[in-house]
Amino acid sequence: MTVFSLVLTCVLMKSGNVYEGTVGETVDIRCPYLDDYKYTLKYFCRHPCKSDRVLIKSAKFDQVVSYGRYSVIDIVSGLFFTVTIKHLRLTDTGVYYCGTDQWFSDTLNKVHLFVRPGGYLCKQFHFYTMFP
Repeated sequence: MTVFSLVLTCVLMKSGNVYEGTVGETVDIRCPYLDDYKYTLKYFCRHPCKSDRVLIKSAKFDQVVSYGRYSVIDIVSGLFFTVTIKHLRLTDTGVYYCGTDQWFSDTLNKVHLFVRPGGYLCKQFHFYTMFP
């Protein structure tokens, strides 16, 4: 007897600085930066980006920092940091910024996040077929 299974799940879609996710899932947002900013503080904020809207900041290089549903890791060798948002909500849809801390003016890179509702197409399905 042979058992065949197929697993279908929703997949995060990314195009440029546009990310899509599904309610309840996780999204990883990649934030590149220039070599000059390797050793500066990185942060992720929601529009409009002000100090009270910063969601998470890096603390140490190449180490994960977590705060609530958010985590960040600065991969210095790759010149990017990654922000992870867990348990996505519809209200997470919006404009965000990847920021690098600088003396006079921070560098902000805009990111769009779209969260779609979960539905029967976004749940995990298992299909089994048995052969005699």
